[in-house]
Amino acid sequence: MRRTRTDGDGWDAVDVPLGEAVEAYRLEILDGASVVRAVEVGAPAFTYAAGAETADFGGPQAALTFRVAQLSAVLGAGDFAKATLAL
Repeated sequence: MRRTRTDGDGWDAVDVPLGEAVEAYRLEILDGASVVRAVEVGAPAFTYAAGAETADFGGPQAALTFRVAQLSAVLGAGDFAKATLAL
């Protein structure tokens, strides 16, 4: 679910407006408190390839913890949302 800094006060189930000239996010994959991979993406999607996972952790993981923040050309990164996904 996208967050916004402008015109995001509605409570209906519609996505809030982007509020930025370009859609961009910073995604960080974590190993404990350490960032093992950081990428900037231009869409609300990211594919973490098996080879990248092996490079970052030495092999497949049972779960991955990551955090993501929307980027603003004016204000920088917003607040990070963090999640752990079982694989």
